[in-house]
Amino acid sequence: MVDAEKEEIDSQFASQQEAKADISRKAWRGTMLAAVGSLAFFLSTIGNVRKTWQAHGNPMKVVEYHDLALYSVPLLVIGYFVVETSKNGDEKSVA
Repeated sequence: MVDAEKEEIDSQFASQQEAKADISRKAWRGTMLAAVGSLAFFLSTIGNVRKTWQAHGNPMKVVEYHDLALYSVPLLVIGYFVVETSKNGDEKSVA
């Protein structure tokens, strides 16, 4: 009886560990799928910037101030993301 109960407990524990690992894997997979899409978009943007630079030269010669404000939005969002991510990481490491 004791051996059977021990095997059942071990089996349940192993099942719980597998389920936990599967949930973690799916969470990381979801994160990486988004990262791959974002990377593809980012690389496409870099390629288009390069082609436009080659075809039209330095943008500072032709852009206006409102264009600069528009171009700065992605940089501000990325900066905000980095700052918030670093703050969240610090709070978790302290706890």
